[in-house]
Amino acid sequence: MNEMDTKTRILRVSERLFALQGIDSVSLRSISTEVGQRNKTAAQYHFGSKEGLIKAIFHNRMAVINAHRQQMLDECIAQNRVDLRSMLGVLFEPFLRLLLDESGGRYYLRFAAQLFAQGRGVSLLSDPQLESGTQRQLFRMIKRQLQDLPSGVVNQRLKFMAGLLVQTTAAKDFEMEGMGSTQRARQVKKFSHELLDFVEGGLTAPVLVPCKVPARLECKEDK
Repeated sequence: MNEMDTKTRILRVSERLFALQGIDSVSLRSISTEVGQRNKTAAQYHFGSKEGLIKAIFHNRMAVINAHRQQMLDECIAQNRVDLRSMLGVLFEPFLRLLLDESGGRYYLRFAAQLFAQGRGVSLLSDPQLESGTQRQLFRMIKRQLQDLPSGVVNQRLKFMAGLLVQTTAAKDFEMEGMGSTQRARQVKKFSHELLDFVEGGLTAPVLVPCKVPARLECKEDK
């Protein structure tokens, strides 16, 4: 097995182990053992640290997802379909396709959901070393459709959206466990439309003036 094959295998095996056992429960040594390396420090040799491996998995998957997004975005721009719904479709569809990926993509959904649950997902998305030009362009175009809202509100809602996309997609994967491919494809199509409806509504909702919390509902710390 050459060096590139070894790195790819480490990425795939670690992604699966992180998804099934939990990121914090899997050591670099156990990954090297699972890969079949006699050198038990192989994962550390190739990726430096567990954090380096996590970033490599993230970058590896997002590179493919963003390539699909760029293709869809180019088609939308060529057809002058740059409305909010179309841009959200470009953002969501390549990620949602992982629900139908039996070659390991579904493990990535569960891996990514853990990162967002730990509060690390958004920071990885905005890491200058990992962020893509496609992603930046897409978010700029989405923000352009939300110019009537304060920029701070838009940025916060986009953070909510990112977490929602990852967490609900991973939850949907668990929900569809054991389904056949045809039934699964129908479920993903329905889920995609419902998620887009929900997110579009949330992004464009008016900003309401915060109301005073009734005294009986206040926590002691709030008084």
